[in-house]
Amino acid sequence: MRQIDIPSNGKPLVEDRTFHAELTALINKHSLEGGSCMPGFIIADFLCNCLDSLNQAATHNLAWASNGSIEGIGVTAVGRNPAG
Repeated sequence: MRQIDIPSNGKPLVEDRTFHAELTALINKHSLEGGSCMPGFIIADFLCNCLDSLNQAATHNLAWASNGSIEGIGVTAVGRNPAG
């Protein structure tokens, strides 16, 4: 089975407290929460989850491009392969 590697630290961005705190501060600094009437930390959660989903899609795209299929390669999370 081929290992699929996407650069990451192996954990979801929403769990990276430093990145999440900096993103929240940036959202609050520029008052970007105004349009949604949500606190900055909830918007940061949403954006981190979007980035994690994009990274997972990139992993699946690489698997598809290299094998013609993502079935059976065991990719379940960004940069991680449980069989590898």
